[in-house]
Amino acid sequence: MPALNRRRFLQSLPLPAAPALLGAADSCFHLTRHGGRRWFVDPTGKRIFSLGLNHLDPATLRCGPDGGLWHSRYGNSIERWLRGEKVRPNLLRWGFHCLGWNQEVVSRGPTNHKHSRPFTFDEYQWLGLPYCH
Repeated sequence: MPALNRRRFLQSLPLPAAPALLGAADSCFHLTRHGGRRWFVDPTGKRIFSLGLNHLDPATLRCGPDGGLWHSRYGNSIERWLRGEKVRPNLLRWGFHCLGWNQEVVSRGPTNHKHSRPFTFDEYQWLGLPYCH
């Protein structure tokens, strides 16, 4: 039996069936196989290459010397920060079109430590971009 590597593992997954199982292939981003490769497909059916950032976190704005900025500029609102004033507009302006994993985990020895909480469903919706949780 050949050694299992990332490519063989991904090829063995039944990912193209996932949108059909979810019943949302026509209205959501999903995966498909084309030309021997797996692709992200947007709701219009166009194959896309995922280009996004991981770990968006307002913690540095909320704490320390910048804590006043979080209050004065964003009114203590993560919705305001994500949706309209900074994150979404900047991601789109910089050419990103999705959000990857959004929780930092620090490994120290045999244990993992979560650095920040993951986004909620509402927070992903406020961002208004495809995401991986």
